[in-house]
Amino acid sequence: MTTLLEEFQPIFDRIAVGALDRELNRELPHEQVRWLAETGFTKLQAPEAYGGQGISVQQLVELLIPLAKADSNLVQILHAHFGFTPLHIFNPQPISDWWLTQIGDGKVISNGMVGGGQAADGVFTGTKIYTTGALFADEMFVVTGRDEQQLPIFHLINTTTAGVDRKDDWDGIGQRLTGSGTTEFTNVVLDAQREMTINTPTGLFTNALVLLIHAAAQAGIAAAAVEDATTFVRNRSRTYGHALAEFPKDDPLVQEVVGRARIHAQAAADLVRVTAIDFDTHLHEAAGLSTDDDAYWEVYGRAVSRIQATSVSVSEHVLEATQQLYEVGGASILQRTQGFDRHWRNARVFASHNPAHYKVRGLGNYQLNGVIPPVDSWARPSRPLIDQV
Repeated sequence: MTTLLEEFQPIFDRIAVGALDRELNRELPHEQVRWLAETGFTKLQAPEAYGGQGISVQQLVELLIPLAKADSNLVQILHAHFGFTPLHIFNPQPISDWWLTQIGDGKVISNGMVGGGQAADGVFTGTKIYTTGALFADEMFVVTGRDEQQLPIFHLINTTTAGVDRKDDWDGIGQRLTGSGTTEFTNVVLDAQREMTINTPTGLFTNALVLLIHAAAQAGIAAAAVEDATTFVRNRSRTYGHALAEFPKDDPLVQEVVGRARIHAQAAADLVRVTAIDFDTHLHEAAGLSTDDDAYWEVYGRAVSRIQATSVSVSEHVLEATQQLYEVGGASILQRTQGFDRHWRNARVFASHNPAHYKVRGLGNYQLNGVIPPVDSWARPSRPLIDQV
């Protein structure tokens, strides 16, 4: 029986073929996103009734890691698409049938969460930044207001709607092809039937899942870096007079560098996989509870703290792996056409999304005082889960 990875690996391989050239020439992967949609990759989470396969988070990350190895931009483009879909599976709301139908039809959904704007009388005007994936998406979910708990109210907006202007103005040092630029909304008419909230037990897990997807992308970056370094060293004949072997591939120092990089890459991938198994468990537990119950917040705290710890650790492993690899060669490994720099740059951008020191402090506070670490601006105010001493 063919596994999901065996089914989609040929697509990942096809994506990988042009990844370096796209990076060097800054060619946005519009075609590659469509390949993933047309082959059914983007609808795998949807239940079978909607044309998907109802895969778990564990199954998802097992595919996202090799996709990121092929081109991490693709995972980042789709992070919101995959991150928000479980909300509609575990805690359906009026918009959920529409959402899952769109996913099943191969539509790609991106985000418009960060930035300002105000909806008034069914019309929205505002500017959203970091609208990752918007240039490739059919629909965007856009924060248009806040509810009484200050949680976001979203509207699903078609990207071709009058008044929607998606800009290719992301100028970060990495993840340059993700379409993470600005989107302007000018007098966009909102459809009341496309309103959505995250104020549900599993909805509050959404950003934690996004962090896990980011970690999967980083694990894929490390795997790609190790593979590129391996190919570079195996094909390299030039070495130094004080080297320990005639060829770099036989040099113990070079072997140690590659070996350590592989350790970091493997550790990152293993952390993501184990955390995904735990997350599936926490997600199912939370779906059966109410946010009014302390039991829910205990489950939520375990899930969030687990992913925060994984996020920090994976970033550390991947940044070390992608930096160490420069030690396997001389000036030739620094040539732009080699593209080695993209691995570190892409990993650095992921690691900077949510600065690690805030996560580490939050984890320490959770460990000592039982205060749930915040993962985003949507979170219920921090509260202790154990009695203060």
